[in-house]
Amino acid sequence: MAQDSSIAEHAALLARVDLFAGLHRLTLAKLAAHLVPVELAAGEELFRQGEPGDAFYLVSGGEIGVYVSGAEDGEKCVAVLRAGDPVGEMALLTSSPRSATVRAEGEGRLLRLDRAHFLKLVREEPDVLLAIAATLSRRLQAALASNAGAAAEDNIDAVAESAAAPRSLPSQSATRRRRPGRTAIGGGLAIVICLFGWLLAPPAGLSVAGWHALVLLAAAVPILAVEAIPDGILALLVCVAWVLGGIARPEVAFAGFSSASWILVVSVLAVGAAIGASGVLYRMALWMVAHTRGGFAGQVIALSVAGVIMGP
Repeated sequence: MAQDSSIAEHAALLARVDLFAGLHRLTLAKLAAHLVPVELAAGEELFRQGEPGDAFYLVSGGEIGVYVSGAEDGEKCVAVLRAGDPVGEMALLTSSPRSATVRAEGEGRLLRLDRAHFLKLVREEPDVLLAIAATLSRRLQAALASNAGAAAEDNIDAVAESAAAPRSLPSQSATRRRRPGRTAIGGGLAIVICLFGWLLAPPAGLSVAGWHALVLLAAAVPILAVEAIPDGILALLVCVAWVLGGIARPEVAFAGFSSASWILVVSVLAVGAAIGASGVLYRMALWMVAHTRGGFAGQVIALSVAGVIMGP
């Protein structure tokens, strides 16, 4: 039986998972938006032991059995999971094979989170990785505390080896062969343009100061192309170069930055950045989706109207 759950309910289930316990509610909501319902019939397998792990599952209903295959005892049930219990959470961090077979004891319902969606959120919000790292550190401390003597030392060695294995350091020869980044290329082109422009004579009808001003603007183009420096900072640096090069007086070079239009643009961008960082618009969108009637069509219309109103 299908069971529709809101994003808020899914986020509440995620908050019960130890791996996500340190995440902010807004981040949990973003993860919950990618959860896909999965239904299993009685006896149907979710995955088998040894298969590659590419997703995390969260039990939302029914009972899910966890079975481990052994050489002597055959298959043995080691756990029965219920609503709120995680399944295969380590698949989000590694692609190691499944350590057990999971199948439904009766009719079961789960929520699936693909590893690709999780990694995308980690790239967008590095705080997610920090919160998960803190949780894993607590787990490691608990595991070490439960062991003594040689057993604890063996665990430390195993954890150190597994942590170091995927992050093998490049050799010196590989480091020497590393290609320069886009920032270095943009900065190098800017320096070359400035050197040649300063040595060349200005075209007929153009003063030396005007020619040098154009050269500095041309040097800023490759830096803008590779996005090595934010536009506003680059504009200020160009003005500083004009002043230091004797091209323009400070009150002339920085006149644009003291205008009312410039202050208005900076203020609007600052307010927009604050609103984006707070997540208030995302929360309002979730609230509207949860409380708007009329199905999918009604939600689309409500979000469209809200966007038109809130945009300005």
